Amino acid sequence: MPQASGAKGILATVAIVALTAGAGLAEAQQQGEWHVGGRVVFIDTDALSEPVLNSGSSLAVDSTLSLELDATYMLGHNWGLELMATTAPHDLSAYSGEYDGLDVGTVWIAETTLTVRYIVPLFGSWRPYLGAGIAGTYFFESDTTREAGDLGLDSIESNFGYGFVGQVGLLHRYGDNWILTLDLKWLDLPVDVDLESSGPQLDTVELDLDPMIVGIGAAYRF
Repeated sequence: MPQASGAKGILATVAIVALTAGAGLAEAQQQGEWHVGGRVVFIDTDALSEPVLNSGSSLAVDSTLSLELDATYMLGHNWGLELMATTAPHDLSAYSGEYDGLDVGTVWIAETTLTVRYIVPLFGSWRPYLGAGIAGTYFFESDTTREAGDLGLDSIESNFGYGFVGQVGLLHRYGDNWILTLDLKWLDLPVDVDLESSGPQLDTVELDLDPMIVGIGAAYRF
């Protein structure tokens, strides 16, 4: 029965390859491992707030480059829990309406995410991954321009905003302890922004920050 023998041989080969791949994955990602590293990130937002001060103008937040710190705890061979944090200065301006084009100043925005990440078990050292979780943001320091100060605006603050995040990426093992990563996150992140003066508060508006964060970096596994 040569056909049956050939089929058994193919099945045996597939089983050996699968077991070998599984062993490789187990070696690559062990439960209890930590991956700690950082990325250079581009935070693409171009967000617009609700109209401010009954002027028809919106507060615009520009995109920027920054650094990101991240740590992943492996829950198993393919599942991990990733914590990310980044902070960066963003330029602010007025868009449309009475104050269109006004340079408002700069604000530092902190963003953090916590995601459950699944590494797709493909062959080789390159592996894509998917993730989803929660996100948070906070405006913690601002510097307004003289033009904004002439309108009575002294600072821009916020409450703690929170939302959701989706994630895709690609990781590559380099040597025994290093991992290179290419990461993309979409954040659904509304936040209430307070326009403060030296006297009474000027206004509070909702801003859908909703950044897309693209990063490339490395992590050390231990």
